[in-house]
Amino acid sequence: MVLEYLKVFLTSSVLFSVTAIVFIFIFKEDIKSLMLRIAKIKLPGGAELSTTQSARTSEESAATVESPIEGTQSVQGLPSDLSPPQRQVVEQLIRGHIAMIFPQFNGPLTSG
Repeated sequence: MVLEYLKVFLTSSVLFSVTAIVFIFIFKEDIKSLMLRIAKIKLPGGAELSTTQSARTSEESAATVESPIEGTQSVQGLPSDLSPPQRQVVEQLIRGHIAMIFPQFNGPLTSG
């Protein structure tokens, strides 16, 4: 009798379903963020689903990201033995990388 139950529960369809449910449960936030970034989907048979730019920007603005470094704030954690020109070059490099990562904060690359 137990063997019959095991045959039912160890079928490929049951194992796949359990695996899919666990996968979706574990990665639900990542899947949600991926779905929000999709602009257009082409389905088999020629059907298309798309979102407008205004709908996408309203969803993106709901999840705002704060800039780790403001335009006038100096970069913390740099070695103290840097000369002022070296410090300025390093800060500009760091601000440039931050501007690439956070494009909504493309401010001037001045040192503070």
